[in-house]
Amino acid sequence: MGALIATVTVLLIGGLAYVAGDGAALSLQTRFGLVLCFCVIGLFAAVVFVDALAEAAPVRSLANGLEWVARRFYWLAAFYDWVDTILVRISAHVAGMGHRSMAMRYLTLAGSLAALCVMGWYLPAPYGLIPTFFVFVLAISVSRLWSWVEEDRALAAMTEYRTTAPYRMDFREDFRDETLLGFIFVFLAAPIAMMQAHNGAVFGPDLFSNAEGRSFGDWFGFFGIELAKAIPIVDWAEIYGVETSSDMIAIHGAASRHAIFLARVMVDLVLIASLAQAIGVWTRNRQQKELYRNRHISRLDPFVERVELARAIRGTKSSSADGAADFDLTRLRLNAFVDFRRYLDTQLRQIYGSTRNSDTRAFIEAIAKQRNLQLSHPIELAIGTAEGSKDEEILFRTFHLALREHDENVRYIEPDDLYRILTGIRTTQGLHAFKREVVHTMCRIAEPSETVELLSGLAGGEKGEKFQYAKDHMIKAIGLVTRRMSDVAEVQRVRAEVRRIARLRNAPSQPAVRSALRTIDESLRRLGVKVRRRSDDEE
Repeated sequence: MGALIATVTVLLIGGLAYVAGDGAALSLQTRFGLVLCFCVIGLFAAVVFVDALAEAAPVRSLANGLEWVARRFYWLAAFYDWVDTILVRISAHVAGMGHRSMAMRYLTLAGSLAALCVMGWYLPAPYGLIPTFFVFVLAISVSRLWSWVEEDRALAAMTEYRTTAPYRMDFREDFRDETLLGFIFVFLAAPIAMMQAHNGAVFGPDLFSNAEGRSFGDWFGFFGIELAKAIPIVDWAEIYGVETSSDMIAIHGAASRHAIFLARVMVDLVLIASLAQAIGVWTRNRQQKELYRNRHISRLDPFVERVELARAIRGTKSSSADGAADFDLTRLRLNAFVDFRRYLDTQLRQIYGSTRNSDTRAFIEAIAKQRNLQLSHPIELAIGTAEGSKDEEILFRTFHLALREHDENVRYIEPDDLYRILTGIRTTQGLHAFKREVVHTMCRIAEPSETVELLSGLAGGEKGEKFQYAKDHMIKAIGLVTRRMSDVAEVQRVRAEVRRIARLRNAPSQPAVRSALRTIDESLRRLGVKVRRRSDDEE
């Protein structure tokens, strides 16, 4: 229903703007003002008495009728969701939001948008409108990505951070700063688009007055003045009749009025909404820390947690006599810090097991020692994440830490651990590289026969891996481990097992099966030669 109402509202506003474009076709009289006043008052009254009005028979009948209309326009909401998903899942990653490094995200986003702005200015008119259009698309994509993350943060708070909640994003970054950075370039691209539309006569000749041969500074100044009129409080200049000088770029005709109207709408809906959301996030973060300080909650959300943990480590860290990091945990009583000494046990274990930062681990170890808290090994956290939240970043971090502990003989990774991880994520998409790494590790640390046994159950069948790329990689891995086998009969059993898997309903692709069989045949030929030579030696 919301999609339909939004569409109708936009069409009505667009229609009124078109009618009023020439400045004379629409004139408002006193009766229209009265109607508008009563509409605004009625809207406020409806909000105040919404609960009582919802039970009235006429309202229920109207709601049933609107619900019938909404069902007929379900495709409209589906279309908007599809566009939103494309912006977040594809366009935002094109803008660099897939990078894990903050510097790389900033560099990719700023570099891409700056290059598009330069192209927009120097390309022949009106072709420069194409790169400026992509500036708007990429900036809005990052903004929508931030909105998704904030919605997930609110959902996490409501569900007490349960891993089973239907999150759409992970909690790797909040993308607030990236969104505001993107909108900076929107304000650079908008006057460039106006210049291109004017010089290219997209909406007819002389879109603006006094606009021939103007520099970027002139266009940016004109755009800035028009934006100021759209910002609350600053619009006093228009009320008191403050006018611009006659040599400045000026509105000329209906098309230029439409352009300025769109610019003002952009400021109202984009800039002010984004700043308001940023201020709201800042306020919510402060409230969250206050709730924790007063013991109403036992943990913070991931973004606040990351910032406050770094601040607590810096504020309590000191060096011991042997040069190792030492922490004065009593300083956590100060209001400047979050007291992590009473932080949620399970979350402390997850942070400890998913970070490589030595100071963070030492800080949590000091807290665990004071609380007699048993910390988990990274491989145990990796298994828990695979069977729970399936967060890609946590999976990679904990698994790499587990590999380091395995290589340093701290805690060995068992083949069953890897099998539990693969089983936990067998229906999860977007983990291509991680699944390949787990399979490769299994081939490295497990006995060949055990690898074949464990991967056979995942490479095919109803309870096997869901995604084709993973099944193909597993069947090829089964073939590769035969190179480490020295018994002909064992290799032949593996060959028969691969053929059995190939006949299953949920089987790997035929090219992957043929690749595995070729590798197994090479192993058999190698073993056949060795066996004959041994027989000759014995004779």
